Amino acid sequence: MKYPIIAGVGLLVLQAIFSILNLYQKLPVLDIPMHFTGGLIVAWFLHALFSKDLRTMRGRAGALLIIGGAAIVGIHWEFFEWFLDNFVFTKVQFMGGLNDTLFDLFMDLLGASVVAGITLRKKESW
Repeated sequence: MKYPIIAGVGLLVLQAIFSILNLYQKLPVLDIPMHFTGGLIVAWFLHALFSKDLRTMRGRAGALLIIGGAAIVGIHWEFFEWFLDNFVFTKVQFMGGLNDTLFDLFMDLLGASVVAGITLRKKESW
């Protein structure tokens, strides 16, 4: 359980560094791997949190739990970016519009799907 938390804190520190150095505006491509990695780490955390429950779940319910949980976190992150843009840092824009937001969510889900796929493969061997 500690490894996904350490990875999550590391990703948040990297996020802060990128934001402080204004790297997202200089290198917009950084946003894509950050969202993928974020989805992956959230799914890893959920897998660790619910590992005992995942063993007893039928079919693809475990994958749905992992991907759905990561989707909820991704949606909340997008609301957080919106909040920052509108109430905190009005000169720096974290959100790039509808296409950017939807692609961010897609990358979150893609990262989570990697963990869900691994979970399904492991479950077959349980």
